[in-house]
Amino acid sequence: MANKSFRSDSAFWGGIAKLSDVLGLSVLFVFCSLPLFTIGASLTALYDVTVHCVRGGESGPYSRFFSTFKNEFKVSSLVSLLWIGIWGVLYLLYSFVITGANAGVPFMIVLKYAYPLLGIIPAGVTCWLFPLLSRFTQSFKTLNASAFRVTFAYLPQTLLCVLIAAACITACVLWLLPLVILPCVMMLLFSLIMEPVMQKLPSSE
Repeated sequence: MANKSFRSDSAFWGGIAKLSDVLGLSVLFVFCSLPLFTIGASLTALYDVTVHCVRGGESGPYSRFFSTFKNEFKVSSLVSLLWIGIWGVLYLLYSFVITGANAGVPFMIVLKYAYPLLGIIPAGVTCWLFPLLSRFTQSFKTLNASAFRVTFAYLPQTLLCVLIAAACITACVLWLLPLVILPCVMMLLFSLIMEPVMQKLPSSE
């Protein structure tokens, strides 16, 4: 019995291999996202390789990551720049709201607490964008439109993904060390929620 656990094809070593892939792919994602505008291509590649290799057991996760990164680079980079700009504007608006709330402006006080709820929609769209791109060939305009439609059509799944993303991002910002594992774990959790939805979508989605 003990000898079986040391066989290369045992469940134990299979689990170790999966864990090493999760760690390696997370680090690769972080490295490839450093220019910031490439984060979309990195997310697209990470979701794709998580579905096909980490969950699906296909070989060559790293070569698949770079292949997807290259193939989807143009559209994903444009989408990244757009949404980096959108989130920058939303952050500035929130700072303005906080300043007004601290100054005692009644409307701003109400908006201070409503703002996070209003942010669920753009957060949900952001969650869907790159997984959708990993599954469907889409233009810049079509991808954004598709993400908006799916966000509203599958709102419970969207809310769950937003909560997962918020928890993972918060942990990485606070402690940094989780960056070596949480990016791939987040995509793994996303895939459990999103893949059943993806299967229902038309190929043109």
